[in-house]
Amino acid sequence: MRFSSSGAVLQSPMAECLMRWLSILCLVGIVSQCGLVATPVAAADPSILWINEIMASNSSSTKDPQGHYDDWIELHNPGEAAIDAAGLYLTDNLSEPTKWRIPTDRPALTIIPPKGYLLVWADGDVAAAGLHAGFRLSASGDQVALYASDGVTLIDSIEFAEQRPDISFGRDSVDPSQWRYFGLPTPGAANTAPYLGRVADLGFSHSRGFYDDPFLVAITTQTADAKIYYTIDGSSPFDLRTGLPVGTPYSGPIAITTTTCLRAGASKPGWLSTKIVTHTYIFLNDVINQATNPQTGAQVTPTGYPASWGSVTGDYQMDPDVVGPNGKDRFNGLYAQTIRDDLKAVPTISLVMAKDDWFGSKGIYINQSQDGTERVASLEYIDPATGDTLQANCAIAMQGGVTGGGTSLQRWKTFKLSMRPRFKTHTDDGLPTGGPSELENRLFPDSPLTSLNTVVLDAVLNHSWLHGTDSSQRDTATYIQDQYVADLHNALGGHSPHGGYVHLYLDGLYWGMYYLHERPDHAWAAQTFGGDASEYDAIKHGAGGVINNGVSGSASTRYNAMVAAANAVASDPTSDAKYQALCDLLDVEDFIAYLLANWYAGNHDWPAKNWYATHRNTPDGKWRFHSWDAEHTTEGTNSVGQSPSDLHAKLAGNAEYRMRFADAIHRSFFHEGPLTYPAAADLYKVRMDQIDRAIVGESARWGDNRRPTNPYTRADWLNTQNTKLASFFPTRSNQVLASLRNANLYPQVAAPEFRIDGALQHGGHAAIGSVLSMTAGAGDIWYTLDGTDPRVPGTVPGVSSSTILVAEDGLRLAMVPAGPIDDAWKSDPMFASGTWQIGYGGVGYERSTGYERYFSIDVQAAMYGKNATCYIRIPFVLDAGVLKDLASLTLNVRYDDGFIAYLNGVEIQRVNFSGVPAWDSRATGSHSDVDAVNLESFDVGSHIGLLRAGGNVLAIQGLNESPTSSDFLISAELIGGNTPTGVSSTGVAPTAIRYTTTIPLSSTVVVKSRSLSNGVWSALNEAVFAVGPVAQTLRISEIHYHPCDDANAEFIELTNIGSQRINLNLVRFAKGISFTFPSFELPAGGYCLLVKDLAAFEAVYGNKLPVVGQYTGSLDNAGEKLELLDAVGQIIQSFEYKDSWFDLTDGLGFSLTMRDPRTGDPGNKSAWRPSALVGGSPGTDDSGLVPEPGSVVINEILSNPSGGCDWIELYNTTDHSINIGGWFLSDDGNDLTKYRIAQGTILPAKGYIVFTQDQHFGNSADPGSRKSFGLAKDGETVYLHSGLDGILTGYSEKEKFDASEPGVSLGRWQKSTGTHDFVALVEPTPGKANASPVVGPVVITEIMYHPADQPDAEYVELLNIGNESIAFYDTEKGAPWRLTDDLGRPPVEMFFPSDPVVYLLPGEYLILAKNPALIHAVYSLPTRVKILGWGPGRLSDAAGKIQLSRPFAVDTDGRIKWMRVDQVSYSDGSHPQDFSAGSDPWPVGANGVGKSLRRIDPHTYGNDPDNWQAESPSPGR
Repeated sequence: MRFSSSGAVLQSPMAECLMRWLSILCLVGIVSQCGLVATPVAAADPSILWINEIMASNSSSTKDPQGHYDDWIELHNPGEAAIDAAGLYLTDNLSEPTKWRIPTDRPALTIIPPKGYLLVWADGDVAAAGLHAGFRLSASGDQVALYASDGVTLIDSIEFAEQRPDISFGRDSVDPSQWRYFGLPTPGAANTAPYLGRVADLGFSHSRGFYDDPFLVAITTQTADAKIYYTIDGSSPFDLRTGLPVGTPYSGPIAITTTTCLRAGASKPGWLSTKIVTHTYIFLNDVINQATNPQTGAQVTPTGYPASWGSVTGDYQMDPDVVGPNGKDRFNGLYAQTIRDDLKAVPTISLVMAKDDWFGSKGIYINQSQDGTERVASLEYIDPATGDTLQANCAIAMQGGVTGGGTSLQRWKTFKLSMRPRFKTHTDDGLPTGGPSELENRLFPDSPLTSLNTVVLDAVLNHSWLHGTDSSQRDTATYIQDQYVADLHNALGGHSPHGGYVHLYLDGLYWGMYYLHERPDHAWAAQTFGGDASEYDAIKHGAGGVINNGVSGSASTRYNAMVAAANAVASDPTSDAKYQALCDLLDVEDFIAYLLANWYAGNHDWPAKNWYATHRNTPDGKWRFHSWDAEHTTEGTNSVGQSPSDLHAKLAGNAEYRMRFADAIHRSFFHEGPLTYPAAADLYKVRMDQIDRAIVGESARWGDNRRPTNPYTRADWLNTQNTKLASFFPTRSNQVLASLRNANLYPQVAAPEFRIDGALQHGGHAAIGSVLSMTAGAGDIWYTLDGTDPRVPGTVPGVSSSTILVAEDGLRLAMVPAGPIDDAWKSDPMFASGTWQIGYGGVGYERSTGYERYFSIDVQAAMYGKNATCYIRIPFVLDAGVLKDLASLTLNVRYDDGFIAYLNGVEIQRVNFSGVPAWDSRATGSHSDVDAVNLESFDVGSHIGLLRAGGNVLAIQGLNESPTSSDFLISAELIGGNTPTGVSSTGVAPTAIRYTTTIPLSSTVVVKSRSLSNGVWSALNEAVFAVGPVAQTLRISEIHYHPCDDANAEFIELTNIGSQRINLNLVRFAKGISFTFPSFELPAGGYCLLVKDLAAFEAVYGNKLPVVGQYTGSLDNAGEKLELLDAVGQIIQSFEYKDSWFDLTDGLGFSLTMRDPRTGDPGNKSAWRPSALVGGSPGTDDSGLVPEPGSVVINEILSNPSGGCDWIELYNTTDHSINIGGWFLSDDGNDLTKYRIAQGTILPAKGYIVFTQDQHFGNSADPGSRKSFGLAKDGETVYLHSGLDGILTGYSEKEKFDASEPGVSLGRWQKSTGTHDFVALVEPTPGKANASPVVGPVVITEIMYHPADQPDAEYVELLNIGNESIAFYDTEKGAPWRLTDDLGRPPVEMFFPSDPVVYLLPGEYLILAKNPALIHAVYSLPTRVKILGWGPGRLSDAAGKIQLSRPFAVDTDGRIKWMRVDQVSYSDGSHPQDFSAGSDPWPVGANGVGKSLRRIDPHTYGNDPDNWQAESPSPGR
């Protein structure tokens, strides 16, 4: 049986599953792999096994065999016989039944005895000992399902809400139909001592954020008889140890008149209490005047706080000299006028706990003896820019040192201290926090972390206005240098913390601007690099500063082992083995990036301290360093050569290390790299811009702390920043580069430069046929086009001794045979070849264009249409002395399509040919034109013995795939070397090509190039050239993101919409999935595919489709953003697909298919359609199999008849008739096949057809009525889908409709934008064109959504256009009218008052406003006009959806069903992407320039931009 999380018994599991997936019948093969039929399948026996208990937030209750606190699932066998669970499936997603299969080879683990239990760890670690499912459970709510071995039959499932740490959720042992919470989890045993229930979460009428006017906040819970307790002094309303209430019992709405931290929780005897929830309400007028005597301007100690902090006077005040109101400041209102906005310029964090925990006798803020100890606090995050908020309870400690030391805790070197919120379920001393074990929300959008264990609220000491001993640091305050160095390290490819800036409040007191950032410890490393936090060593400052010892050993020991390896390199810098041993322990590339970031910034409070390092204790784990506390930077000092543990000095003697350093320097200091000017300065300015206004808040709070009579201000800060921008950055790159050269880290040999068509260009886009050239100051240029390094790593350069035995432009003889000839042509240097063509260079022909520059011997006349073989002889002479020293031999060939090469008559290499060659042989495969023009290297060193002093012959039988191929090419060279291939003393790689002539570009290439001069290599110059119109013509055309059967069968299809072939080399997906294309030719109009799992895909679709490769990751079933980039990072497409677009594509087996990839906007639903058939159409176009979207629409419905019955009207919008026989109508998204339209039903062009409840969809006698239904009068959704032979096909329409009055139909109304609304109509018109919409009796006539000067001067004007008085409260239903703006930030939701009831007479206006007093002051309302305030919430400045609703019905549980009265979905005129025409028709004049939106005609339909214009505001007129 299956039970809901509330304990209610649901329908049988298989029936529910089938209802969810619309009776999917998963057949074998692509033709009907997921047919959707109307026949239910019998349910499995519900008594076999139960899901008995789950733990989704295991913090400290039970460890798995590996010692980890992981989530778990317990199965129970209630029967009398043992059951082997092997082969059954567990999943956390009902749409992916086969997510993890219980192993079939471990009977000792999978057999469940009678009345026994089976424990499965849900941690994703499937390879670990024990049973470990391939997924994790989400503590924020998830589902678990058990399926039979067929992967279809559902045995049991449970869907659960948010879970608490260390509290399990399971079946009541007395009544298994009831699910309970258990404070004592019992994995592997019977469930005992459950809570009777869980108190429903609290609801607050006002959300945390910023407010201007007092208000009443109501707190509610849906649990009967539960008691709510609250506090407003920062303390917890419940004792954290006993759980008993200690707060004030809630008895009614609480007046909020000033900045307040409201904390509340609810409890009920025997029930699991709610979490303690905190809402901080910030009144900026209070903040600006914080702790200030209004008469004298002196500090006033806030109530409940100590006047002194030990030996110093407490500092609480916002400085009136900076932001004093009414001209009381020293700066003529410069900052007083902006401070309100400045305090919203960055996000806000509010920390709340009992004041004594901050400032009492054991308060952590003022008592150094408490450093390292934790207190329980609430953390709130409020982003004024987006309206996003979050709250979590956590542990908090003061920041500094490995075990509590550190400069920020040397009181009172600074008054503003750093803190460390830690997300954990218990403090170090075992006190429950009531919070999560990690914070899932993202505070740092650019970070790869998805959850946070610890964050740091960094006060910033050095170069801040609060430094206690050094006035020069106060005078050069920056606040951003620490994060800037981390930014540099990340930009250079390293890994350092991400961060940002916030305004911080402690118990409602503004505490200044803080630097919020990640802590690069073991938990951070696990998320950044993969694995489990327990595997990671983490140290700080040195080997002794251990933060965490990874599994199986000591972090100090492992770090010292890495240092010892570096010492070994220092003792023998020429030893490759010792250097490689060091590389096995240290990520050298990351280390070099780390050093360059610190050296560029000039970090002089380092490296003896101020660094973190992490290491994963696995065989391939390597130490990496992370930036930390880099406050003493950008001062102009030179720290080149310094490093943690002096590692750099130990390694600098090794030539390979220096070369890798040189390569990193070249990437960073040249070609607009991160350390060039102005790139490095621009990165600094990003951080400047983030705090440019927020710094005013810091100035007002702390600017006078060390300079009371002349407070530091934004002007001082700006002066410091501008000085840096003018004096530090412009010369810094050259200064550091010079130091690097002097340190022998960058060679004197200049790296090559690249040119396209003669002009300098370092990578980027290039047209097909562009010519790449290279220049260098000295030496030979060696390059590769295959992504390899031209230099062999680990070799010591010496004098080059490579010898060109056969030059590519040397003498050749060619002949196209007409029959067999003497084999001596391959071996005899003196072979008679008088009839052969003679020339220099390549051999070939070209009937169009492409190969002309590669051959001089044209064989078209002899070869085309006659023979696919051409013989080529290349005689050469070899000196005996050269022959004696040869140790390697390389054959380089450009070829189309194949060849067989002979050296002195003996075959040494063949490509694209098998068998015994004949005079008329053909190539057995093709070689693309793109690849054919590049020299391909072949190591033929094993054939050196064939060479002889004197005359030799290199003979080649060139092969075309067909005698009628349009082109042919053979061009070769033979290179000898004096050392074995790949181990050359010159270090030249076997894949390297000596640059001798320009290189035409026909496809995207990665060019890697070095100069070699007198045995010295240059740094590597590397660039990507994106060749051809790839970005212009490559498009995503199909997305199969949610297959119905095997989730691994998903795919993405791409197409070339252009007129010429494109090569996709290095095109990549950067978001959604991960995949980088190899060299792949996509013809014009062609398709290619990327798949998640090739085996799963081919099992469904076969192996004949153009699959390029497998991507990593999965397409999100809920929709996600996909981003496709070309080879140089230009965005080709970036859009978000949504699972809500079409029900057919969301797990029902249909793919999401572009209607026209050439023109459609992929971010808009209108550009897509479901595939015509289940499974999609990978590699093909299925257009025309079903009508185009919008061809047949649900045009009008009657759901609340005053007589007669419900009906549904369909309309054919096209000019041709459409056969809708076999199509389906339904009112249930989980069962789309309720009514099947009779075969042969033809809907004429522009015609209508009506289906009624009594004759069709509600008539059980109708053969098509599989499951009778009627329409809900309070609103629901109607679905229309095409079908064939009882199976759904890909046409899909649905209309969601509202409640309606008796006898009032609802239907489509076309708007000026080309879209439609589904609204109440003035009369029903079944079978003909729709009547006009109902308008009134109350309409929205004016909207001021974006005032010019007063952000709170928003309002909505209503007008009664009817003939009767309107009451905005329905006394019969006991429910008010409502105004909403769902898109507001935060949303607006206003309920009209009931005492007194507001009435609106005919012709009267009513104003609804955020701040009624301000509306009166700004707009001078007529005295007769009523005005109401809506409280919290704000109208959207961009695009809003304002709706006026009245109550239609009230459920027995008090929930109101609403009926729309009027609605306006407006825009600011700058969102063309939201409109199909590509332009935003709403007037821009109402967007923040002083005008409002004014309805032109109140009596005509209002949700249409044609009926609105921007005018001067006139509320009430």
